[in-house]
Amino acid sequence: MPPKQWGWSEKDMQEAIAEYRAGKYTHAAFAAAAYGIPARTLCWHLKNGDDMSQSKGHVHQQLLTPAQEKALLDWIIHLGLLAQPLDCRTIGPFVKDICGSFPGKNWLQRFLVHNNDAVQFCQTAALDPKRAQSFNSTTVHDHFDKLKGVIEECGIPWENIYNMDEKGCQLGGGQKGHHCKYLFRCNSHNRYRIHNANLELVTVVECGSSSVMHGSRLQVLKEQQGINNFISSAP
Repeated sequence: MPPKQWGWSEKDMQEAIAEYRAGKYTHAAFAAAAYGIPARTLCWHLKNGDDMSQSKGHVHQQLLTPAQEKALLDWIIHLGLLAQPLDCRTIGPFVKDICGSFPGKNWLQRFLVHNNDAVQFCQTAALDPKRAQSFNSTTVHDHFDKLKGVIEECGIPWENIYNMDEKGCQLGGGQKGHHCKYLFRCNSHNRYRIHNANLELVTVVECGSSSVMHGSRLQVLKEQQGINNFISSAP
């Protein structure tokens, strides 16, 4: 909905037209006065139809056509679901690819006001690329298919199934996030952004026996560089 101009907005105009046609007001001037709209303006809209709304009446002056604007909204929502959201710096090239012109400095603000029920700027949570690569429909379904096969093959009852996590630590990461906001669908709870924190996960396995108090420890790492860093910093 566009911001109010001259004390009334397009929403006020549409509501005044609807209430007048529903018979709430006996004269258009009464409906216009109730919403602070000039009587001549309301009568002109009633005469020319609903297609002469403020947004539709200036389509030729807009940077994007309605179809192009819908395509941009779909891309914003899609990239947000992929954890690759757009921000105020990266949305410009997408707009240029759609319409051939780079948007002005005030275009994004007007675009968000016009589509405030579809997209919004939000803070994000960082998502490691390795986790993002593994978290997809194919991998998730394959995991649960294998889990189902093991349960059925071994006859494991549901009361003997537990959710457990490994014990470990990480090398690197832990940096404070920045305060840049990104575009997501309104009311979306999955607000992630792929970000490489340059961390290495370490799983520590310790074995013991009845003859000794503590056995040897095994550190499980992925890369040789992480092993060298871990050994050089180990006490």
